[in-house]
Amino acid sequence: MADGNGNTSNTATRPAPGARRSRWRRRTSYAVAILASLVIAFVVFTKSRFLPNRVSTYVNEHYLQGTPFKFQCGRITGDYLNRIVIRNPVLRYHGTDASFNVFRADEIAVDYRILDVLRFNLIVDDLRMQDVSVQIRHGEDGALVLPIPS
Repeated sequence: MADGNGNTSNTATRPAPGARRSRWRRRTSYAVAILASLVIAFVVFTKSRFLPNRVSTYVNEHYLQGTPFKFQCGRITGDYLNRIVIRNPVLRYHGTDASFNVFRADEIAVDYRILDVLRFNLIVDDLRMQDVSVQIRHGEDGALVLPIPS
């Protein structure tokens, strides 16, 4: 604004020092709230049954749909950046004549590189399985019961 002498001042456009401090506090509180929400979501996601249920549902809907097989897993742990551990994975066959576990393990540990995964190029560095059980039987038609897509 110009005063009577032609001088201009920016007091109307420049925020007061208290307003800057208030804006800084608000931005900081938003950042803390977002960070806290992400930490809580990560803990709930990894420590609850949500992740194993979601993985089981995904495998069943996208890979085993229309087959007599069903996948389940107990817990999923690891650091998620380089290693994932699936506890108690089970692939079960549900046929008209029989129902049995085709595959069961106490634990499957997979080591990988996260940068390769982000490039959609999954390279498994190490795969370890503990106490594995595999059963292969003949079905009603005499063919082996295997989870092979047709």
